[in-house]
Amino acid sequence: MKAARARGVKSGPKPKLTRQQIEHARKLIGEGQRHEATAALFNVSRVTLYRALLKASLTLEGGERVGTERKGRADPVLRIPRDGDYHPELQR
Repeated sequence: MKAARARGVKSGPKPKLTRQQIEHARKLIGEGQRHEATAALFNVSRVTLYRALLKASLTLEGGERVGTERKGRADPVLRIPRDGDYHPELQR
């Protein structure tokens, strides 16, 4: 596994949504389309769409992760929104 990582091989499942799809979804939601309808458009669940939007909002242009300075955690904790929750970072 170390040799594969040294070569730049990424392990794990491939992302369900590309960057372009995430940006398109953000645009549609910004125009007032419901999250459920947007998720159906990309053939993913509403939770998957929320995760992708949240993960994209935590990543800067240069690929640096934001929010990793939490006590001893390597990655930020991704909290999945529930119906009725208010999420300003997803309300763009």
